[in-house]
Amino acid sequence: MKNLPILWMSRGSGLVLVLALGMTWVQLSRLHTELEQAHKQWLTETRASEAAHAHISAIRQHVGFGGLIHAFKNYLLRGEPAYLAQVARAATRIAIRLDALKITLRNNEMRAYLEPVRQMTDHYREQVKVITQQRRAGRSLQEIDRAVRFDDQPALEALEKIDAAIAQNADAANRAQLARQAELRRALVRTQRNLSLVVLLGVVFQLLTTRYLVHHLRKAAQTFDELARGHTNVPILYTDYQNEIGDLARSAEVFRTDRDRSLQQAHEELQRILATLSHDLREPVRKSRLLSGKIRQELEDVPTGKFADRLTRNLQQMERQLDRVADYMAIGQTTLRPEPVDLTALCEDLFDQIRARHGRPDICLATQGELPEVQGDQKLLAQMLLELIENALKFHDDEGAAAVTVSCTLDTANRRVLLHVDDNGPGFPQSESENLFELLRAGSNARQTAEDYLAHTGTGLAIARKIARLHRGEITATTSPTAGCRMIIDLPA
Repeated sequence: MKNLPILWMSRGSGLVLVLALGMTWVQLSRLHTELEQAHKQWLTETRASEAAHAHISAIRQHVGFGGLIHAFKNYLLRGEPAYLAQVARAATRIAIRLDALKITLRNNEMRAYLEPVRQMTDHYREQVKVITQQRRAGRSLQEIDRAVRFDDQPALEALEKIDAAIAQNADAANRAQLARQAELRRALVRTQRNLSLVVLLGVVFQLLTTRYLVHHLRKAAQTFDELARGHTNVPILYTDYQNEIGDLARSAEVFRTDRDRSLQQAHEELQRILATLSHDLREPVRKSRLLSGKIRQELEDVPTGKFADRLTRNLQQMERQLDRVADYMAIGQTTLRPEPVDLTALCEDLFDQIRARHGRPDICLATQGELPEVQGDQKLLAQMLLELIENALKFHDDEGAAAVTVSCTLDTANRRVLLHVDDNGPGFPQSESENLFELLRAGSNARQTAEDYLAHTGTGLAIARKIARLHRGEITATTSPTAGCRMIIDLPA
């Protein structure tokens, strides 16, 4: 697969899978529609059969013993006209049922069986008219009984034939429906099985492709991680692949080449700067400081004023600044040693060191709430917090006790930790917030003495920000809720 385009192969497999799913879905929909139509047809035929049985049952109530003949016999025995009216009504009901049954029956052969029943009904109606006329003519019931003859047997046989034919057709329709449903269900099962197979093959192919990609991307990520750590001699794999993996590997090769060149240039520049700091600047400053001390000894009895002391302090400050600049440059060359760091315990240790160093019991150093645990270089994180706290104490005025509070908020959405270092000092103009972090830029405080000002090297906040950025974080300055300064340290959670 080293020469196959992974992206297009994945898109093609996805397109084939979508087309197969679409075709299978169409087939499933068609089968479902046919199954529903067959079921509706069976319901229609079943309801028609039930309606025909109901009509036949209603007709049978008026045919044979207990029906029309029974009403005629009662009339001939008792001579009450109500029985003739009962015969007329029954004949009318039979005619209505026959018309409904003719509509229900779709087979012409079964409709032909209705003719004997209709003839019987018409015969009864004619006989009612005849008997009525004969009674008006004065004939007795006995004479009418001898003259009138009724035979319901052909109608009963016809109803039996219709009933048997309906039952036979219903049974055949049920068997056909069951066979059709079974056939459609088998086709449905086959289609579902094919769909499952297509989905399974597509998923297996996607899993294999994903596994291939994840394996190679994990190797590439390890390579980039080693390059980011400065291990430029790490071997870069898959550069001979003619696909996206090969493009990524060749990009890593270009990145390593550029990084090697940049690192080499930065290293050479750093060596020149360090050599300048170590020899060209530090040595004259040291000699000047020694020379100023000897001059003060030789002119011990001569009043020199405050200028000799100021010269000595300036030389000492310059030497401290050189040391701090060397520390700042050295931070970028150190290799991070990440480990879990408990910020609460780290702050407590720093507070103890600062109290012991300053010897001021009125300094208020505290943490607010529980501070989390972060991944980082414990030594560098301690130096970062120490620089920030010391900076807050340097610029505190003499009115009231100095107070520095360290608190924290969590940005769970972006997986970040925001540390807040608040003091109760005089604060700063918001327009100067970015200038505070410039190297060798010392802040000013109207209440600080000249000696305090000369003691400031202007490197503490620059060192703190550089350490934060080494940890993929940032430091910004703003106004504290306590009207002092707030340093916000943004670190990965």
